Amino acid sequence: MLTPPQPVVPQAPPPAARGLSRGMIALVVVLGMLVAALGGVIVAREMGAPAEVALEPVATAGANPFMDSVGTDVPDVRPVAHTGGRHSGTTPGLYGGTGDDSSCDRSQLTRYLSAHPDRAAGWASVLGLRDGSSSTISSYVDGLTSVVLRSDTYVTNHGWSDGSVTSWPAVLQAGTAVLVDPYGNPVTRCFCGNPLTAPQSFTTVAYVGPRWTSFTSNSVTIINHQTTTVTNNYTIIDVHTGRGHDRPRGTDGERDRENREVREAFPGGAEPQAGGGAQAGAENGGGSAPDVVAPAAGGEGATGVAPGGAGPGTSTSPGSSTTTSTGPESSTTTTTPSTSGAGTTLAGTSWTAGSGCSFGPGTVTFGSGGRLTGTVSGTYTASAGALSLTTSSGSTTFDLPSASTTTLTSLSTPACTLTSTSS
Repeated sequence: MLTPPQPVVPQAPPPAARGLSRGMIALVVVLGMLVAALGGVIVAREMGAPAEVALEPVATAGANPFMDSVGTDVPDVRPVAHTGGRHSGTTPGLYGGTGDDSSCDRSQLTRYLSAHPDRAAGWASVLGLRDGSSSTISSYVDGLTSVVLRSDTYVTNHGWSDGSVTSWPAVLQAGTAVLVDPYGNPVTRCFCGNPLTAPQSFTTVAYVGPRWTSFTSNSVTIINHQTTTVTNNYTIIDVHTGRGHDRPRGTDGERDRENREVREAFPGGAEPQAGGGAQAGAENGGGSAPDVVAPAAGGEGATGVAPGGAGPGTSTSPGSSTTTSTGPESSTTTTTPSTSGAGTTLAGTSWTAGSGCSFGPGTVTFGSGGRLTGTVSGTYTASAGALSLTTSSGSTTFDLPSASTTTLTSLSTPACTLTSTSS
């Protein structure tokens, strides 16, 4: 006997689909696909976006100041010629002063931090101090020297917001009062008390913020941060009179001694220039459309980043580069190796790159014409103070303390080393 067919009972839709028509479900699916696609575009754009570098004029506190002003900037300092690129913090004439008047009150800085233990702890941590106690900070600040920047200088700035430290890359205008440590490194911006550290490495940057009339991307100074050689005297230029002075470490100007030879000692023989041309301009104010500096492609013709990839601007070393203009705020630099100092010992020597280098481990052999041969290929420039190495996959700059050095350590990435394997 045949069983009659059973009636088909409609099944209830899943809970998530109840109340939605087929058209609405399809619309949701399409919207989801669009969101995913747009999300991918947004991520891709963010990954390729230039790093924003804040332009910070004199007499402005910038974002998230650590404290009230403990110093006075000088608003009429014209950036000195031949300071673009990398320089040692002990270079004669790199820093300036204002005669016997201190541009930074170190005692006021110490008192403020002693009265604000939370900020003291943050300030100390940025600068690598043991702790934020009054005794530790006081001892450290006593060894700092008050100076004025004579060129627009690239740093990593640090502020204080909502109980914690913030940081960002910045270019400080010439005339900014800073404290430098015994090694010549700028460590505090006096107008706001912000601690400063070495600049970060970027391939492409965009300058944002109020622009002063004398600013150009290829004249930005990068100070080689080092912690090996202590200096007892800084040879500085009085930004008002143009006269040279020797300033003992840990002083504010009250013990300066005149130095009549400072003009000859400054890189490139630049004459000191003072007055005019450094006021913040209205163009590009408030972070409007920034310049995008062309990325460094590695090898010859790299633009926008100093050798070593450590910051904005094009590095130039006296007698070792030729610069041609390629449009507003950018330049192209073709480099050849220097033949002075420790750099002469590099040619024909094999070195092993450590795994901490961005271009990976491998054998590096320095040849003529600024070219590398061996496993790691690219270009290099060498001088008595630094080796700038650029390959297809990364760039870095190494300190050259002496001609007999057998191990080189990257200034920006200590984990990256070059070890000599032959002579």
